[in-house]
Amino acid sequence: MKKQLLFAVLLAAASYATACTNFIVGKKASADGSVFCTYNADSYGAFMPLYHFPAGKHAPGELRQIHYWDDYLYIEIIDPHTLKPVPDGEMGEIVITTLVKEGAPLIRYRTHDLSRIIPGECPCGSKHPRLDTIMGRTDDMMKIKGVNVFPSQIEEILQSFPEASSEYQIRISHLDGKDTMRIYVETNGSVDFQDLANRIAAKVKSVIG
Repeated sequence: MKKQLLFAVLLAAASYATACTNFIVGKKASADGSVFCTYNADSYGAFMPLYHFPAGKHAPGELRQIHYWDDYLYIEIIDPHTLKPVPDGEMGEIVITTLVKEGAPLIRYRTHDLSRIIPGECPCGSKHPRLDTIMGRTDDMMKIKGVNVFPSQIEEILQSFPEASSEYQIRISHLDGKDTMRIYVETNGSVDFQDLANRIAAKVKSVIG
C-alpha cells in the first residue's frame, strides 16, 4: 500500500512538472562547422526561434560579441548621474525592461552594471542588438577631471606589465582644487621603479586620458 501511495504521489508531481527545452548543435556536429542553438522556457510558454551562427575564422583570444533578444528584453543605456539615455556606443548604466515576462516583470530595472550598445551590424549576420562586456559598476566609478574611471580599466592596464603584480591601490585626492589619482603597484623588486612608474603613468594617460 505504501509503495502504491508513493507511486501515486510521484505520478501526480510528474504530471505538473515543467521543463526547459534546449536545442544545441555544436560546430563539430554540424556539416559546415556552424552552431545552432535555441532556448524554450516551457514553464511560461516562452519559445525562442532557432538561431544560426555561421562558421568563421577567429583570431586567438577573440571574443564573440553578445547579442540579446530585443523582442523579449528592452535594454537602455543611461547616464547614471542624469538618468538620461546615451547614444549607442557610449558607456553607461544598463537598464532592463522585460517585454513578455508575466510573473515578475521588470520595469526600467537599474542593474548598476556599466556597458554600451555596440553600433552597426555584426559580421555574424544577426540583426539583434549587441551588448558589450561589463566594464564595471556605477558604485565603482570614479570621476577624475571630468573623466569616468573604473578600477577594471586600471587592472587591465596593469596586466600589460609583467613586472607588476595583481596587487594595487588607487587613491583619489582633491588638492588645491584639482583631482589627483595615485596608483600604488607591487613589483617583483628587480626592476627600475621610476622607469616602470613612468611607463604605467604614460599608459594610463593614453588609455583613460
